[in-house]
Amino acid sequence: MNASKVKGGTALAACLAAEKVNTIFTLSGGGLSPFYAACPDYGIRVVHTRHEYGAGFMADGWARATGEPGVCVTTLGPGLTNAITGMLSGIMGGVPIVFISSCTPVSAWDLGTAQGFEHLPLVKPVTKYAKTVYETRRIPEYVGNAFRLARTGRPGPVFLEIPGDVLNAEVSDEQARPMINYRTDARAMADPALIEKAAALLKKATQPIVIVGSGVFWSKASGELQNFVTTTSIPVFTGRLSRGTVPSDHPFYFGIASISVNDVFLKAVREADVVLMVGGHFDYMLGFGRPPIFNPSSKTIQIDIIAEEIGRNRPIEVGIVGDAKMALGQLTQAMGKGKPRANWIGALRQEKKKMESERASRENSDDVPIYPLRLLKEIRSFLNRDAIFACGSGDIDFWGEHYIEPNVPGSYLRSGQIGALGSDIPYAVAAKLANPSRQVLVLVGDGGFGFSAMELETAARYNAPVVCVIANDHAWAMIKEQQKAALGPKGVVATEMPDRSYEKLGAVFGGYGERVTRPDQLKGALERAFSSAAPAILNVDTRTDPSPELQWMLRPKK
Repeated sequence: MNASKVKGGTALAACLAAEKVNTIFTLSGGGLSPFYAACPDYGIRVVHTRHEYGAGFMADGWARATGEPGVCVTTLGPGLTNAITGMLSGIMGGVPIVFISSCTPVSAWDLGTAQGFEHLPLVKPVTKYAKTVYETRRIPEYVGNAFRLARTGRPGPVFLEIPGDVLNAEVSDEQARPMINYRTDARAMADPALIEKAAALLKKATQPIVIVGSGVFWSKASGELQNFVTTTSIPVFTGRLSRGTVPSDHPFYFGIASISVNDVFLKAVREADVVLMVGGHFDYMLGFGRPPIFNPSSKTIQIDIIAEEIGRNRPIEVGIVGDAKMALGQLTQAMGKGKPRANWIGALRQEKKKMESERASRENSDDVPIYPLRLLKEIRSFLNRDAIFACGSGDIDFWGEHYIEPNVPGSYLRSGQIGALGSDIPYAVAAKLANPSRQVLVLVGDGGFGFSAMELETAARYNAPVVCVIANDHAWAMIKEQQKAALGPKGVVATEMPDRSYEKLGAVFGGYGERVTRPDQLKGALERAFSSAAPAILNVDTRTDPSPELQWMLRPKK
């Protein structure tokens, strides 16, 4: 090959390296061979998974753990369709993920090739940007556009398809060079007049609260948030990816922003006179911000990078469009030192103490099978302060959401609004690859485990020793409890599963496995799992008990 010429696959690898991408997640496809071959030359680790579902969620998890875009590369046809759930997760969660797929060579379009169909109509509803690259010389342009749009405003997934002949075609070195100076790192400051208006409203408040969403994480505004809360003495609740942006032992932190699992938050929104929402949505976890959950007379200040989000579901007194990092800094300066609000803080602390007291007997339970809160207590006690905790969307995950409090940004990984089972193990694997020196534990139910269990073999191949704890209650417990509540015991259908020795897969995958049947075995089992320095599976016999989230769902409707 002429030294002055490079293939499209090489141009693609060069462009990803220019974006500081050092890891991609994929499942091998023949049309991608020119790209795979070039990756080692650009320091790009190619992590090939057991299923594109896992690859999509690993890219998603990489972004959630690092704050930088994850990259998933798939082959055409079913390779792409298997990854679409990851796109849906990204668009609903506001996660920057770059999906790249090969497709039928342009020379064979409309001839009836194997696996050939139109990708774009399928992916456009679940991406911010979806394009076909028709010319090899334009690969740098399209990759630059994709990364810019994945990061801009509210982050989200983007998609590029590159036909096989475009990846194989050659262009000059100059044409293959990555784009330069094509995006800005500038942050949008808030309108100073609106900042002053918001500050005046907060200064007058006697019972204000701050609710924080994922925008604070993507803005890397943890420091600004903590400074604001400390300076103003306003209680704060975090949700979604903002969990960990304020450490759990901060004096003004009161837990997850969820009406169903946090009694302190429920009390706060019912009694608050001013609500400051930063980078988040008034969604179902917040009762959509409406009465009777929220105080009907409370006033709302909302800060968001996207103007269209402001005022959705709830009327606002002050709507501020701007970057969370910048707006929080401006608002802290405008507020100055806050008043103590001892009565309000005291009331919330008393509610927190009451909630903790009510669950104390359950978290210390010696029941067999093991009570969910006892399992979570042992996990929480064992994990390091900077440990990464991943979970899915089964009922045990709602227990985890209720009880595990992260202390570092990017250390709580859960798919959230999409409610996807099977995202959990891929999240953990990606997080461990991104943070090899930190503990990574993934909590799954025995049902959810089946979705992505084979990705623990991927973890073994890439030396990513995650610990997978299976809360095994032999059922799709959340649905089973809903069936019982709605239809009685005879209404339980297709939700019970036999007991299986899942821990034996640990050895199959080259790692460690152990069955845990009693609560006094948990600490030792965790020690052995983490010290094994290999992917580990702890199969824990767990009692079925509806989580606070499920109890909220099943409560009588008024």
